[in-house]
Amino acid sequence: MYFNQEKYVEESLNAVLAQTYSPLEIIISDDASTDGTWQIITSILATYTGPHKIITNQNEKNLGIIGNWNKSCSLSSGELLVKGDGDDISEPYRVERTVKEWLKYNKEPMLLSSSCNIIDMQGNHIGELKVPIDGWDKRPPEAICNGWPFFHRGPSAAFNRKLFDSFGEIIHFGSDITTYEGRAVILGRLVGIKDPLVSYRIGSGYTTEQKNYRTCMSRGIIHGMKSRYQLLEDLEYVRESITPEHYALMKRIFKRSISSQQLSLKLWNGSTFKERYEAFKRIWNKSASFKTKYIRLALLLPPSISELFLQLPLRLKKFGQYRLG
Repeated sequence: MYFNQEKYVEESLNAVLAQTYSPLEIIISDDASTDGTWQIITSILATYTGPHKIITNQNEKNLGIIGNWNKSCSLSSGELLVKGDGDDISEPYRVERTVKEWLKYNKEPMLLSSSCNIIDMQGNHIGELKVPIDGWDKRPPEAICNGWPFFHRGPSAAFNRKLFDSFGEIIHFGSDITTYEGRAVILGRLVGIKDPLVSYRIGSGYTTEQKNYRTCMSRGIIHGMKSRYQLLEDLEYVRESITPEHYALMKRIFKRSISSQQLSLKLWNGSTFKERYEAFKRIWNKSASFKTKYIRLALLLPPSISELFLQLPLRLKKFGQYRLG
């Protein structure tokens, strides 16, 4: 998927065309770019003679990230939908490795994602986004949907087509990976791949363009809430095809998540000190993982420092029990 990425489209598209897996259907969808992105795409494809089936689309007007994804899915026919962003670079064996993992589990996984290398705007390697599991994600549904850190990475995600066919398009624009992660938990299970299969570029996308930290965080929380509202609607579509117990569990998870995010938004956007203080007190009464997540962000602390600070009493208590035992 591309939008105004003329600086990166050649490298990104060539990496897609170089995929070793076959047969492969490639959907190239440009979201009404106003720079030279589409011209570069057509120029590269004019000389392509490889084995892959190529389907191109240029939206008449800008549909946004979710709209362009919905359009791309509607044009595809494959059983497994592998997401690719226009400024990221896939390893040539990305699709082959992802399909191998999917088949390993008899096509049961609803979502698969791998670790990602992080690159800057110049393509220099500056870090890694790790998926700390290799195989089935065995965490309970609530931990997957509301967990910290996030195990599943949007830039490297691949989705079972059932997630699109069962629920349809995403209507409430929020976080695409959050929505599909929730959909995957509703219908089945998720798989992680420890090896990095994508180079994820930071500094050129929407999130990294946000200069104001509070504005960026507030927007992220709102996107999370919209995703949960979407998932509550999605749940009704498949209510008859899942057990009543699973339906009740997922509904409770999504509602609790919305409540927590509303509380978090008050912490960020409270117009008075009293409003923020009341939100802070309520957050302090939440679980250690919830406190770790939001207090760390509020204080801009590294994870190791905040987790040590918040979990020290519990660690001391356990140590005391061990010594007394």
